[in-house]
Amino acid sequence: MKFSSIIILSLLLFNILFSQFHKEEKEYFEKKYSEIDDLNTINYPQIQKGNIELNKSVFGFLPFWELSNADFLRYNLLTHIALFDFYVDARGDVDFPFNWFYKKEDWKKVIANAQLAGVKVLMTAVNFDKDDIRTILIDDEIKNNFFNNIVDIINEYNLDGIIIDFEGPYVDDRGQLMNDFVADLNFVIKQNAGQATIIAFATPSINWGGWDFEGLADQCDFLFIMAYDYFGSWSTLSGPTSPLWGGNPTSFEDLNVTSTLEIDYRYLVNNNPEKIILGLPYYGIHFYTKDPLPNSEVLGVAERAPRYHESISVYNQNRKIWPPDFGVPYTDWLDSVWNQYWIDDDSSLGMKFDLVNDKDLLGVGIWALGYDGSRPELWELIEEKFSSTITDAKNENELPDKFILYQNYPNPFNPATSIKYQVASEMFISIIVYDALGNEIKVLLNEVKPPGLHEAKLNSDGLTSGVYFYQLKAGNKISTKKMVLMK
Repeated sequence: MKFSSIIILSLLLFNILFSQFHKEEKEYFEKKYSEIDDLNTINYPQIQKGNIELNKSVFGFLPFWELSNADFLRYNLLTHIALFDFYVDARGDVDFPFNWFYKKEDWKKVIANAQLAGVKVLMTAVNFDKDDIRTILIDDEIKNNFFNNIVDIINEYNLDGIIIDFEGPYVDDRGQLMNDFVADLNFVIKQNAGQATIIAFATPSINWGGWDFEGLADQCDFLFIMAYDYFGSWSTLSGPTSPLWGGNPTSFEDLNVTSTLEIDYRYLVNNNPEKIILGLPYYGIHFYTKDPLPNSEVLGVAERAPRYHESISVYNQNRKIWPPDFGVPYTDWLDSVWNQYWIDDDSSLGMKFDLVNDKDLLGVGIWALGYDGSRPELWELIEEKFSSTITDAKNENELPDKFILYQNYPNPFNPATSIKYQVASEMFISIIVYDALGNEIKVLLNEVKPPGLHEAKLNSDGLTSGVYFYQLKAGNKISTKKMVLMK
């Protein structure tokens, strides 16, 4: 009985703390914006109108504190932008994003530029208080007030829809009550703002109880799974915010992106994968720890989560470590205590993007747009993984006009994987595999190849589990990618 009580208490604690990162960010930046002037008005670049054709949805949240980074958005590599956040109070009244009224022209430019590029723009309706959420769900007058306010905002600003981000509701409110609420919302919005208006819902990565994800998906256009905050500011042990596999040993089971899809969302993945956007983080977490190893005791957490664009210099200054536990890199250093700095790079995000394709989901989600700053790698990754414009096996008779090394597939792999590459002209090609320390392991190819798409095979015989790199040399061009062997 005592052990059962401990388990129940622990589950309740996870239930309260898990998936609250949107709330933490909102509160942090509202406080900061009350202390400092807003960032400068943005200068908008020429809209990218390239011939890129996405074969998956790419959905990004644009929070008010990243408005100035709209300069760097690649609209031709997005399908949806959700403006964050429109706060819904216990009366059903809706507040605009913190800087909306004194940056309204900038917001309107984002909306116009996105829609000019064919991107759907949604508002994000948020509430993080379980009592407020219950009131909104059960009080018809308040609910109707909320619906009417949403319709007015969508129509006034020519928005394309809404995503609901109600986090941490009572367990009893997560099932039929929530589903009925979304069904009512769907009916009212489409009746009054147009049948094409999008209704989406942001859902937690783990079902700690009460959620009926299948029923909820039936009442809206799609779910945005917040597949992050598996480790967070509340964690007692260190690890990545979005592990591909593995997990926190105090949670009684492995909790990770893979288990989210294969356990918590199994029915939808198997039957209605087109209802799922897999939301992934462009941020990480900086722990202060007792020692440098993963799953070490946490002594504290940095005030603000690190962003992808910041991680480039941090990883360049320190060694990048790829522990076998999580499929996410980190780095460490010692000052007064150990620092563990965990954040996805383009390789680890690429493996999660592969999950989207492997399971044929609707698409990938981003928290948050702007966290990559002016860095190009993650946009290039989206184009590589989800664009129909890159030469593939169907077009191998067409001569390519550029040099490309593709991510190996499958990845992670066991026992074998394929590496595709394309070259623009006949040239001498080499593909060499290295271990994580830079030691040469295998030479896969060392010969002249004609222009076109080619494929090399790697068998794992004689290799141990871990991270490897494969490098393609073609003339004076070199490209390197990361892969993971799991035996």
